[in-house]
Amino acid sequence: MKPTKEQIKEFWEWCGFVVKPNVVSLGTIDWPDYVWHDPEGSPRPDRGLPSINLNNLFRWAVPRVTSMHGVGRRLQVKIVSSWGESDGEYGVEISNMGKRLSIFFDKNPALALFWAIWKVMEETK
Repeated sequence: MKPTKEQIKEFWEWCGFVVKPNVVSLGTIDWPDYVWHDPEGSPRPDRGLPSINLNNLFRWAVPRVTSMHGVGRRLQVKIVSSWGESDGEYGVEISNMGKRLSIFFDKNPALALFWAIWKVMEETK
């Protein structure tokens, strides 16, 4: 199941992406251009929000989930192919100290991870 544009925007904002002015010099005039900035504060003028893939999710979203549950706790993110009865799908389980926080299945492992993190995100609102 693919997320909507609104869900993708909400998800990345939860991960720390923000829109900020980025001043562009046009000769003698400075013009503010509003661009996305990543959680480290770097502008992304030509890239916008990241795509939903495993690299971006593990770079930006998994650390956000980890930070919510404190240092020293045991947060696990498991991605398993053909989990039980969900043949042909990837299962993603997020647990903390043995307590399941979220589980989701999808044929695309990135979408399975996205929706598993989404569930954790929704429960923290």
